[in-house]
Amino acid sequence: QGQQQNQVYNEYSDEEFNGDRGTSGKDPGPRAGDQPKDIEPAPRLKRTRLTLGTAQLLDPDRGLPLLMGEFKKMKFLGKGHEARDVTKLIKLYREWAHQLFPKLPFETFCERIAKIGSTHEMGAWVSEERERQLMARVDYHRSLKNLNREIDMIDQEQSDIRDPDEREEEE
Repeated sequence: QGQQQNQVYNEYSDEEFNGDRGTSGKDPGPRAGDQPKDIEPAPRLKRTRLTLGTAQLLDPDRGLPLLMGEFKKMKFLGKGHEARDVTKLIKLYREWAHQLFPKLPFETFCERIAKIGSTHEMGAWVSEERERQLMARVDYHRSLKNLNREIDMIDQEQSDIRDPDEREEEE
């Protein structure tokens, strides 16, 4: 085995074997990636650790507001297709969880969400969101009532414009 190593070594010159091709034993100088010995390397910065908290959940671009918008777009098939609908729902939750916190497994994500959801800050947000949605529905129904009043007024105006002879025939 010793002879085999010597044969391999003898096939190459010292420069080629050591990787110093073309320098003929001279110091090749600094190589790429080498740092001068008198300069200390920069201290390593600690990575900021991602945490899942109320700030991430309430982020309008990635948190619960985004999820609520996705639910509005979702179409369910209804009776007889419950399994397919639940599968779509779980898939949406999984995709949202991955976008919000990619390194966390879905089951662990759900456990953390349950803990965060019981905090005072999340409870306050849920109350505010419910109030906002309720007011949006009230405003919608008020606008419908106003629209119906306007339609009734237009109908009344049109009936007043008709010929007096037509009104007498109706009576």
